[in-house]
Amino acid sequence: MQWARDYVGQRGLATKYFTEEVDATVDPLSPANKLIWATVAHRTMASTGGRYSVITKGALTGAIACSNSGGYWGAELKMAGWDMIIFEGKSPKPVYLLIQDDTAQLLDASWLWGKSVWETEPAIKAKHQDPQIRVSSIGRAGETGCMYAG
Repeated sequence: MQWARDYVGQRGLATKYFTEEVDATVDPLSPANKLIWATVAHRTMASTGGRYSVITKGALTGAIACSNSGGYWGAELKMAGWDMIIFEGKSPKPVYLLIQDDTAQLLDASWLWGKSVWETEPAIKAKHQDPQIRVSSIGRAGETGCMYAG
């Protein structure tokens, strides 16, 4: 909780976790790099209230990278009881994280591989029979290792 007070906001707190847990010399594309999703401190769908950030060591620059996004995903994550998600290591196959309140599970995503973000979201909603499910996904550029993919 002290870090939450000292490093205000999603970007500040996630960056603190990142710098404490990841060696500064780590190769950005190695399994030793981490990928952190962090939500805002409140639960709201109000305009600009559902922001979230993704923090990692960027492949293009080798520096800490922070991507900020809006929509429903960040607020929904917070309302499910999560402040942050830290991905570590490397899966031997494509996976996706499904969070349902206090349960989180990695599921096979091979059936999604090669799809655009515009195809991935409706496919996940259909598979889980939930039109309100929220999706944060990587696109084809990220799958192929593009150094500046979002």
